[in-house]
Amino acid sequence: MINLENFVIGQAGNAIAAYIEIMGEAAFMDALRKRGKQIPLKYRQLIDQHKKK
Repeated sequence: MINLENFVIGQAGNAIAAYIEIMGEAAFMDALRKRGKQIPLKYRQLIDQHKKK
């Protein structure tokens, strides 16, 4: 989980923040849902692990 957070916040954070500032949070979430890519197994397992808590 720490690696994921480090990447999302540390590496992609500025790009994400700029996108949200320009397009809005709803558009960002919509774009994520529509991107049409399957979630890799390592991320699916991470999601499943943390949803149980």
